Amino acid sequence: MSKYNFPICKFRGKESNIKYPCLVSLKYDGEWEAIIKLQNEIFMINKPEYGRIRTDIPHFKTIKKIPFDGIFLAEFVYNE
Repeated sequence: MSKYNFPICKFRGKESNIKYPCLVSLKYDGEWEAIIKLQNEIFMINKPEYGRIRTDIPHFKTIKKIPFDGIFLAEFVYNE
């Protein structure tokens, strides 16, 4: 598989427990977030035990273009 330049992923559990068809997703080392768009107001919250609420992310400009309100799940990755 290395010739396809796939990222190396950490596998959790036993291969014998995999049920096919299965769903695979990549997890970046970031924070799980819920982005909430409500009447053109946008904020991002993470797990209650962390208690972070963000309202000033530059990419919110893109989310404002979505024509409907909603809750969007995201993985927040920040490059310092």
